Amino acid sequence: MMKIKNAIIIHGPGRSGTTLLSSILSLHEDLSWISGYVNKYPNHLELTCINKLQNYLGFEKFSRNIRRMPRPSEAYNFWTYYIPDFNSEVIHQVDQNSVDNTIAAINKILYFSGKDRFVTKLTGDSRWQYLDAIFENPIVLWINRNPEAVIMSYYKNKWGYKDNHQLFNSKEKQVLIKEYFDRYKHYVAEREQLKRFCFFELHYEDLVDDNIQFFKQVCELVNLPFSKRFESIVTSWEIRNETNKAYLKLLEEDDILYLKSLVKTL
Repeated sequence: MMKIKNAIIIHGPGRSGTTLLSSILSLHEDLSWISGYVNKYPNHLELTCINKLQNYLGFEKFSRNIRRMPRPSEAYNFWTYYIPDFNSEVIHQVDQNSVDNTIAAINKILYFSGKDRFVTKLTGDSRWQYLDAIFENPIVLWINRNPEAVIMSYYKNKWGYKDNHQLFNSKEKQVLIKEYFDRYKHYVAEREQLKRFCFFELHYEDLVDDNIQFFKQVCELVNLPFSKRFESIVTSWEIRNETNKAYLKLLEEDDILYLKSLVKTL
């Protein structure tokens, strides 16, 4: 089966701006995406038709902060429905039948959305083997952020301890900081695997500082027009610009020094 052409993969270590970038870029009028509905019911790809509601600017802005509205999803339920080992830490061999089923599903998403190009968001491990099998030389937009902010966002959200807060609370803060530093370091190393594709590294701070210039650059990189419609979406999006320092509230002075000492080794 022919691979999906001209796809855009938004990627990063997580808690680094991938959601913000995906939420805005996916609203470009030329792009199709996996919605939360399709992620929940991946065998009902016709639900993609609901995405067309976002073509109406008034509805898009009105529904922006309302739950259960059609919005882009990270969609791991979709991916693992078609590719059971998609989230495996080590992918030894690509299952071609799973790949073919996924390609067929994405083609249906494109058909039901009435669009020619597909965009999706992933975080963490590269999963390059499946990306290579499904997409023909995709464009990868890998967005990173101040490492201290990313690492402490993992800490604040108790990543890896969702179902065991008691264990999280039993560990010393600097032990957890080291765990999350190692996780971040691993994800940054995974970035190298994605450079086999058409790879561009972006920075969350640039998005926050000047979102218009940032998305103009992104559109140029991925060969999309920076249309008046898309510009109006970008300008209407409220973006907080003080979040990179919020992590300091979680730390004592010695914790800050420890975190910075770790980051210096990257």
